Amino acid sequence: MRALLRRSYPDQRELTKVRFDDVIIDFKGMSAFKKGKLIKFTVKEYDILHYFIQHRGEVVHRHDLLNEVWGYKKMPSTRTVDNFILDIRKKIEPNPSHPIYFTSVSGIGYRFEADLEKQD
Repeated sequence: MRALLRRSYPDQRELTKVRFDDVIIDFKGMSAFKKGKLIKFTVKEYDILHYFIQHRGEVVHRHDLLNEVWGYKKMPSTRTVDNFILDIRKKIEPNPSHPIYFTSVSGIGYRFEADLEKQD
């Protein structure tokens, strides 16, 4: 899996641990915390978070995410992405019904916005 991540995310070594507001995500250690409490993410959720953080501020199309994170050349239901984003929002957003980190871009996909600090 690490080899796949290196191929998918060439600069993964540079992005091992980040912090935004009260959320800390350690990609190398596969752990995350919000307000000091452990957040349980699936491997796929870590992959999605990593991709969005790598593309912070950019509109990420659902089909690009499906291709890059899932490796799908053909599109399954785009609800797959929406369901994962919903689960991630529930875990990290201060108010999941009014997201500030993962915002929807109608008919296209999502944008991740946060002031990041790389952690050691």
